Amino acid sequence: MKYSADDIVVDKWAESKQTPDGKCKQIWDIILKKPIVGTTNIKNISQEISHEDFDVLLNIKQGKHLTVFVSFYMDTNLYSHDPIVFSIFKMFEDIERLLGKIDTIQGQKREDRWSPYKLSKKTESS
Repeated sequence: MKYSADDIVVDKWAESKQTPDGKCKQIWDIILKKPIVGTTNIKNISQEISHEDFDVLLNIKQGKHLTVFVSFYMDTNLYSHDPIVFSIFKMFEDIERLLGKIDTIQGQKREDRWSPYKLSKKTESS
Protein backbone atom coordinates (compact mmCIF):
# COMPACT_ATOMS: atom_id res chain seq x y z
CA MET A 1 0.00 0.00 0.00
CA LYS A 2 1.29 3.46 -0.90
CA TYR A 3 0.94 6.45 1.36
CA SER A 4 1.06 10.15 0.64
CA ALA A 5 1.16 13.32 2.73
CA ASP A 6 -2.65 13.43 2.41
CA ASP A 7 -2.82 10.27 4.54
CA ILE A 8 -1.25 12.04 7.52
CA VAL A 9 -3.79 13.70 9.79
CA VAL A 10 -2.76 15.82 12.76
CA ASP A 11 -5.40 16.31 15.42
CA LYS A 12 -5.50 19.69 17.13
CA TRP A 13 -5.01 19.13 20.84
CA ALA A 14 -5.80 21.67 23.49
CA GLU A 15 -2.69 23.33 24.85
CA SER A 16 -1.58 22.00 28.26
CA LYS A 17 -0.55 24.57 30.84
CA GLN A 18 1.07 23.70 34.14
CA THR A 19 -0.38 25.37 37.22
CA PRO A 20 1.47 26.18 40.48
CA ASP A 21 -0.23 23.25 42.25
CA GLY A 22 1.38 20.79 39.78
CA LYS A 23 -1.72 20.08 37.68
CA CYS A 24 -1.98 20.44 33.93
CA LYS A 25 -4.97 22.30 32.54
CA GLN A 26 -6.51 22.18 29.08
CA ILE A 27 -9.41 24.04 27.52
CA TRP A 28 -11.28 22.18 24.78
CA ASP A 29 -13.62 23.84 22.28
CA ILE A 30 -16.41 21.45 21.26
CA ILE A 31 -19.45 22.02 19.07
CA LEU A 32 -22.27 19.48 19.14
CA LYS A 33 -24.43 18.62 16.15
CA LYS A 34 -27.60 19.70 17.99
CA PRO A 35 -28.26 22.31 20.72
CA ILE A 36 -28.24 21.14 24.33
CA VAL A 37 -31.65 20.82 25.97
CA GLY A 38 -32.24 23.59 28.50
CA THR A 39 -33.01 21.18 31.35
CA THR A 40 -29.62 19.46 31.13
CA ASN A 41 -27.74 19.52 34.45
CA ILE A 42 -24.21 20.39 33.28
CA LYS A 43 -22.79 20.25 36.83
CA ASN A 44 -23.91 16.63 37.30
CA ILE A 45 -22.62 15.66 33.85
CA SER A 46 -19.25 17.27 34.63
CA GLN A 47 -19.04 15.20 37.81
CA GLU A 48 -20.01 12.01 35.97
CA ILE A 49 -17.30 12.51 33.33
CA SER A 50 -14.64 13.35 35.94
CA HIS A 51 -12.72 10.56 37.65
CA GLU A 52 -9.70 10.09 39.88
CA ASP A 53 -7.08 12.76 39.04
CA PHE A 54 -9.05 13.85 35.93
CA ASP A 55 -11.43 16.74 36.58
CA VAL A 56 -13.85 18.00 33.93
CA LEU A 57 -15.92 21.17 34.03
CA LEU A 58 -18.36 21.71 31.17
CA ASN A 59 -19.59 25.17 30.26
CA ILE A 60 -22.27 25.84 27.64
CA LYS A 61 -21.25 28.93 25.68
CA GLN A 62 -24.43 28.97 23.63
CA GLY A 63 -26.78 26.41 22.10
CA LYS A 64 -24.49 23.63 20.97
CA HIS A 65 -21.11 25.21 21.74
CA LEU A 66 -19.22 23.82 24.78
CA THR A 67 -16.06 24.90 26.49
CA VAL A 68 -14.56 22.00 28.42
CA PHE A 69 -12.04 22.70 31.18
CA VAL A 70 -9.91 19.68 32.07
CA SER A 71 -7.31 19.40 34.84
CA PHE A 72 -5.11 16.44 35.66
CA TYR A 73 -1.78 15.49 37.21
CA MET A 74 1.03 14.38 34.93
CA ASP A 75 4.45 13.40 36.20
CA THR A 76 7.71 13.44 34.28
CA ASN A 77 7.57 9.72 33.46
CA LEU A 78 7.81 9.25 29.69
CA TYR A 79 4.66 7.09 29.63
CA SER A 80 2.56 9.10 32.07
CA HIS A 81 0.64 10.78 29.24
CA ASP A 82 -0.94 7.52 28.00
CA PRO A 83 -3.70 7.40 30.65
CA ILE A 84 -4.45 11.07 29.96
CA VAL A 85 -4.88 10.43 26.23
CA PHE A 86 -7.29 7.58 26.98
CA SER A 87 -9.15 9.75 29.51
CA ILE A 88 -9.57 12.50 26.94
CA PHE A 89 -10.97 10.12 24.32
CA LYS A 90 -13.29 8.62 26.96
CA MET A 91 -14.36 12.18 27.82
CA PHE A 92 -15.37 12.72 24.17
CA GLU A 93 -17.34 9.45 24.22
CA ASP A 94 -19.06 10.44 27.49
CA ILE A 95 -19.98 13.87 26.11
CA GLU A 96 -21.59 12.18 23.11
CA ARG A 97 -23.39 9.66 25.32
CA LEU A 98 -24.73 12.31 27.70
CA LEU A 99 -25.18 15.42 25.52
CA GLY A 100 -25.33 14.32 21.88
CA LYS A 101 -23.08 13.78 18.89
CA ILE A 102 -20.00 15.98 18.58
CA ASP A 103 -19.62 17.92 15.34
CA THR A 104 -16.18 19.50 15.90
CA ILE A 105 -13.31 19.32 18.40
CA GLN A 106 -10.90 22.26 18.28
CA GLY A 107 -12.49 23.20 14.95
CA GLN A 108 -11.91 19.79 13.32
CA LYS A 109 -14.74 17.49 12.28
CA ARG A 110 -14.91 14.59 14.73
CA GLU A 111 -15.58 11.92 12.08
CA ASP A 112 -12.78 13.07 9.80
CA ARG A 113 -10.03 13.70 12.31
CA TRP A 114 -10.10 11.99 15.67
CA SER A 115 -8.62 8.61 14.81
CA PRO A 116 -9.91 6.37 17.65
CA TYR A 117 -13.41 7.51 16.72
CA LYS A 118 -12.70 6.87 13.04
CA LEU A 119 -11.27 3.41 13.83
CA SER A 120 -14.23 2.48 16.02
CA LYS A 121 -16.64 3.42 13.21
CA LYS A 122 -14.72 1.20 10.74
CA THR A 123 -14.80 -1.68 13.23
CA GLU A 124 -18.56 -1.29 13.80
CA SER A 125 -19.30 -1.37 10.07
CA SER A 126 -16.95 -4.31 9.34
